[in-house]
Amino acid sequence: MQTPTFTRNRLRFPEVSKKCILTLSVLCGLLLAFSALESGVLAAPPPGPLEDTPTDPPMAGSGQTSTRTVISAPFGTSFQVNVGANGQNIVGDAANEPSICMDPNNPNRIAIGWRQFDTTNSNFRQAGVAYTTNGGLSWTYPGNLEAGTFRSDPVLVSDVNGVFYYLGITNTGSFNCDLMRSTNGGATWQRVGDAQGGDKEWMAIDTTSSPGRGNIYQCWQTANSFTNNPNFMFTRSTNGGVNWMTPIGIPHAAIFGTVDIGPNGEVYLLGWDGNAGQFWLNRSSNVTNRNVTPSFDLTVAVNLGGALASGGINPAGLLGQAWVVVDRSTNSTRGNVYALCSTTGSSNTCDVMFARSTNRGTTWSAPVRINDAGPNLYHWLGAIAVAPNGRIDVCWYDTRSNPNNQYSELYYSSSTDGGLTWTANRAVSAPFDPSLGYPQQNKMGDYMGVVALNNATCVAYAATFNREEDIYFLRMPDLPIQVTIARAGTNAVLSWDAVVGNTYCLQYKSSVSAPWPVGTNQICLVATNSQMTITDALLGGSSQRFYRVALTAYGPGAPVILSQPAPMTNYVSLAANFSATASGTPPLAYQWSKNGTNIPGATLASLSLRPIAQSDAGSYMVQVTNIYGFTNSTSAVLTVLSPPTNPPSISGLILHLPFDNNLTDATGRGNNGTAIQMTATSSNVASPTFVSGMLGSALHYVTDFGNAPCCSTNFSSFVTLGVRPDLQFGSTTNFSVAYWIRLPANYARGDLPFFTDAINSTFNGGYCFAPTYGSQATGGAGSINGGWAFSLFDAATASNGLGVYGDAGSINDGNWHHLVHTIDRTNGLVTYLDGVVAHFVVGGGSSIASAGNIDTGHPANIGQDPTGQYPESGSADMDDLGVWHKTLTALEAGSIYMAGVSNHLSFSGPP
Repeated sequence: MQTPTFTRNRLRFPEVSKKCILTLSVLCGLLLAFSALESGVLAAPPPGPLEDTPTDPPMAGSGQTSTRTVISAPFGTSFQVNVGANGQNIVGDAANEPSICMDPNNPNRIAIGWRQFDTTNSNFRQAGVAYTTNGGLSWTYPGNLEAGTFRSDPVLVSDVNGVFYYLGITNTGSFNCDLMRSTNGGATWQRVGDAQGGDKEWMAIDTTSSPGRGNIYQCWQTANSFTNNPNFMFTRSTNGGVNWMTPIGIPHAAIFGTVDIGPNGEVYLLGWDGNAGQFWLNRSSNVTNRNVTPSFDLTVAVNLGGALASGGINPAGLLGQAWVVVDRSTNSTRGNVYALCSTTGSSNTCDVMFARSTNRGTTWSAPVRINDAGPNLYHWLGAIAVAPNGRIDVCWYDTRSNPNNQYSELYYSSSTDGGLTWTANRAVSAPFDPSLGYPQQNKMGDYMGVVALNNATCVAYAATFNREEDIYFLRMPDLPIQVTIARAGTNAVLSWDAVVGNTYCLQYKSSVSAPWPVGTNQICLVATNSQMTITDALLGGSSQRFYRVALTAYGPGAPVILSQPAPMTNYVSLAANFSATASGTPPLAYQWSKNGTNIPGATLASLSLRPIAQSDAGSYMVQVTNIYGFTNSTSAVLTVLSPPTNPPSISGLILHLPFDNNLTDATGRGNNGTAIQMTATSSNVASPTFVSGMLGSALHYVTDFGNAPCCSTNFSSFVTLGVRPDLQFGSTTNFSVAYWIRLPANYARGDLPFFTDAINSTFNGGYCFAPTYGSQATGGAGSINGGWAFSLFDAATASNGLGVYGDAGSINDGNWHHLVHTIDRTNGLVTYLDGVVAHFVVGGGSSIASAGNIDTGHPANIGQDPTGQYPESGSADMDDLGVWHKTLTALEAGSIYMAGVSNHLSFSGPP
C-alpha cells in the first residue's frame, strides 16, 4: 500500500472530470455526450451452420496463472472477470459468450455468466459465473456451476427484488435447459429445476407493476431443443421457474432472438425466420393473465437492412443475434420498442442495424446503421440496452482500425431521443485479435451483454487482450472515486480506490468558497495498487481543510519500457540473452533488431542467441508497439570473446583440487584431501585412484552397496577434506562451487554425492551436490535419471532451504560436463552447465535465503557423505574442483568452461 507523506508546491497536472471535493467522503460521476449519426440500408447473404454439440470429453486445465488484465482509459476501465481464486488470469482456458445481470436495488452487486472451457484442447464447456460486490472493481469466480456438467448459452437476469437467475443448456443430447437462482448476488447458486428450452434460448422477467409481475418468459430456436418441435418455442413460468407451461409456437418460427417486457407487462419477441431472410416482431398482450394460454396479437416484419448471418470473423458463431428492448421509462419515449442486429449488407461485411417503433410494434422505422460507413468491415455482435431514463446504449465489435480485419475493438454509441440521433462512434476498448485462444469450437460466442443505468453503461464482453479468450467488465464511466479521511494524531490519512498505472492528484484548500490553488498544495502519484493512501501532516491555524482527487493520466496507454535490455559479454559458442519489460495497453508487439535490421521471428519480449558466433557481435534493440504507438528500447551491445588462452584468474578462490595425480590444494591454503577406503568392518587411508581427465588426470571414486534392496556388500572409495574453516559458510556467506564431472554412460543409479558435508545426500542439513536420484537407486526407485542435483538446508533442522533437480539425461552420456553452482544467500541459486545457465525444478524447500546456518560440523567429502556409508551404489570421475567465497558471474563461469574445453586450461586466482 502506498503511504507517502503529503507534500506541497508540486507541479499542477491538468484536471479531467474525475474530481472530488469532500470533508470525509465523496462520490463523483461523468456525463455522457451525444450527437447525430447517418443511416443506411443493406442487403443480406444467408448465415452458415451453427454447432453447439461438443463431442469432446471434459479435460482439466493447466493449473497455471498469470497477472489478470486491467485496461484503464478515459471512457472507463475494463476489468478481467474470469479470474482464479487468487485474482489471477487462468492460463490456457477460454471464456466467451457472456451475459450480465445487476441488482436493481444495489448496482454494486453484479453477476456475469459465460461459457467456460477449462482448456482450449477440449470443446467441453461448463457454466462459468463470477460476481462482484463493489461495482466491478474486483471479481470472484468461485468455480463452475456443477463442475463437470456440460453447460452452454448462459442467460442471466435479475428480478425486481435482486434475485439473480441463470438459464442455460445443460444436456448435449436433448438441449434441455435448467434454471439456477442466487439470492446473494451470485455468490452461491441453487438449481430451481428443468426449464424445457433449447439452443439459443433467451429469457426475461417481468419487473413492471402489471399482473404479470415476476413472470419468467423464455424462447428458443426450433432445432436442437428439448423436443425439436417447431410448435414448442415459447413458455412461461408464474412461480419463479419451478413449473413451466406447455410451450407454444412463435409465428414464422422466428429464431436466434431475444425477449423483453413492455411497460404494461406485454411480451415482445424478435427473431429471424431463417428461410425468407426476414426478422419478425411478435407481441403477446394477454401473457400477463396467468389463467390463459398466451396468444400473439401482433406479428409484423421488421426491416433491419439485411439478414442475420454467421461465420467470417466469428467462424463457428453468429455475427449478431436479434435484439428487442422496450423503453419502460416515464418520459415521452415510454413504450417505444427497439430492434437491433448486426446484419449482412451490400457495402460492409456486417453492420449494426437499428429500427424503432413508437406504437407498440405495429409499424417500424426504416433501418438505421449505427456504425460509421466503411467498406468490407465487420461491425459484429451488436448488443443494445435501455436505461431507466430512456437512454439507448449500443455496443459492438468493430474492425475499422486495421486494413485486414484481424483486430477488433469494442465500440459504443447512444441515443437520448428514442433513436432519432446517435452519438459519434467511440472505441471503448483496446484492439484484440479474436482468433487467439479459440477453443475447439472456433468462435467468440454469439452475443455479449449490456446493462444501461441512468448514469452509466455496463458491458460484459469477450476479448483476447492477453492472447486468450477472457471475459471483461467495462463500466462507462468508471465508478466515482471514493475517498475516505481518518485522523491520526495531527495528521489526516486519505485513501481512495485506484487503478494501477493511473496518475492521481490530491489537492487541498482551507475554504470551500476559495478557488483551488494552481500548482500548489497537491501531490500527484502513479498508482501501484488498487488502494491509494496519503498522509497529510496538518498545519496549525486552520479549522478545516477541503480535499479533491483528480485522475490526471490513464495507464497504461502507449508502450513504455520498464526495464531495458542489458549489454552482454560472453564467449563464442555459449549463449546471450536479451530481455525487456514493457507496459501499455495490450496487445503489445515486440520486434528485435541487430544493428538497425529486424531479426526475422524475433517477436517476443526476450531474445535468446545460442550458440553465439563472432558474427553475432553487435547492437541489439527491441521496438514495442500497440495501437497507441511504439517505443524503442536503448541499444544493448553484445561482445563475443574468443576462448581464453591463459588460465582465468578469478578472485575469492579458497579451494582448488586439480587432481593431477595428487590431492593437494593448489591455492596453498592447505585444504588437501585424503583418500579413504571403507568396508562394513574397516576404514583406512588409501591411495587415490586417478584416471585420464579433462585437464590431465582426474579422481575416480566408487561405492558398491549391491542391488536393491540393499545391501549385500559394503565398499566405498572416496576423498575427505575434513572439517575445514574455508568450507564453513554459516548463514550469510555467498559461495560458488565448480567441477568437471563424468558419469558412466546411461547412468541411472542413486544420488551418490559429488561433493557434500550433509549426512546421506540431497535435502538434508548442509550443502550437497549430487546426481539426480535415478531409477536404479539401491535403496529404492528414483524418478529422475542422469541429471544434476543440489540442496542447501539448515544444518540444525534440515527443514529450511532449497533443493533442486536439473534436467534428466543432461550429464549421463559418458562425456565430461562442467558444472558451476553459484549460491547467493539473498538472491538464490544459478547453475551453469557447460557454460550456459541450466534449467532446474524445485524438488523441496522454498529458498536459499531460508536455509540459515548450513554448517554441519561434518567433514566435506567427495564421492560419499561424511559417514562414508551412504548406501547408494555408483561411481564417477571428477576433475578440477574449485570453491570460491563469492558468487561467480556468468562470464567467470563461462571462462572456466571455455578455457578447459577449448585449450585444456585450468583456473587460478587470489583468495
